[in-house]
Amino acid sequence: MKFGPGVIRPEFFELEAEREVCKALHKFYSQYNRPPCEDELEAMLVGKDGVSELVCSIYDLATDGDLEYAADNVIKFAQEQAMKLAILDSVGDIEGGNLSKPLERCRQALTVGLDITDVGLELKKDMSWAYAEAMSVKMQTGIHHMDALLEGGLGRGELGVIMAPTNVGKTMALVNIGCGAAGIMGKATVVHITVELSAKKVAKRYAARTVFKWLKRENDPSEYIMEFQDSAHKRMPGNVYIKEWPTGNASINDIDAYLERLKLLGIVADVVIVDYPDELRHAGVGEYRLILGRTFSELRALAIKWDVALWGATQAGRQALAKEMVTLDDISESMEKANKSDVIVAVCQTRLEKEDNVLRLFGAKVRDGEGGWMVQCHLSKDAHAIISDKVITFRELAEERERREEAVKSRL
Repeated sequence: MKFGPGVIRPEFFELEAEREVCKALHKFYSQYNRPPCEDELEAMLVGKDGVSELVCSIYDLATDGDLEYAADNVIKFAQEQAMKLAILDSVGDIEGGNLSKPLERCRQALTVGLDITDVGLELKKDMSWAYAEAMSVKMQTGIHHMDALLEGGLGRGELGVIMAPTNVGKTMALVNIGCGAAGIMGKATVVHITVELSAKKVAKRYAARTVFKWLKRENDPSEYIMEFQDSAHKRMPGNVYIKEWPTGNASINDIDAYLERLKLLGIVADVVIVDYPDELRHAGVGEYRLILGRTFSELRALAIKWDVALWGATQAGRQALAKEMVTLDDISESMEKANKSDVIVAVCQTRLEKEDNVLRLFGAKVRDGEGGWMVQCHLSKDAHAIISDKVITFRELAEERERREEAVKSRL
């Protein structure tokens, strides 16, 4: 079996002679893309103490040993040594209370050597690509016309983004998606990450969407709780977990570690909602737009790693406020956010539509499907609900606009 230079590293060895031999093997392989013969390796190590016997034993094993057995033990050795180094490197982080980095180092250590036989997908032999779309699992949003246009919802391993100007329904849309996913049709386990509102305020919005009315100050909380529990039992066979972090305190690694903790408790997410990624703690330095692009790239990687449908929200620019059509051109700060996302749904609402409690969802981007569609919805603010009415064409949109303008004129 042929190993590339990345499986065994010099720092895995305790003896200086072993490290020198490993460095020489790496150097030769990188230059000639093949392992050296015994004479070539000895020539590279002339003057190095204690390496001659080691070189002889390596080539004796290559001639007379069980190479398949040796290969299995190489991977085991590499994983064990990588794990030891990961633990040693993590002491400072553990003492400082940062547990996400140690978890990531340990996960990487466990993957050492596992992909050495992976040649990728061989097009003419591996036909799994032909069935991938038909077999892919979609997670419903509960916004029925949008689910139909997305051929069932957002796929596992995909990143969906709700884009809207400030105060135009981003959190409402995400809560509706969470309720829809955990509802009767989806029955999913939803993890809702909030870095803007408190977990209790987000829970209040989920309850309003489930009961179809807000808990108000004058209400008796105990009666509302009984009503919510009864409605949730009937309408929400899935479950929702809400985790809050203060704005700017949570990173992608923190979310990853939280999902890991849930898994240890037997809670495996189907849908993850992040409200909202722009306010996460961003890693690295550089231009803000590039940092945001990396954040959305890492979110998509998180969706793939945990095999979840991941929804987030992002801000549209100020120019999008009350625009009839919000498009990718209106995305705030970084177009890289659009490039990394699989689905982007823009929330559109003119001033006249706001008066009528109407908004539209525009399929601004659908990576593996048809975009450019619009779904007209009505809002029930008391229920914190977005209810899809119909798919609307641009011609119908113009007719609706004329009708509303005429209605305004008639009232004047």
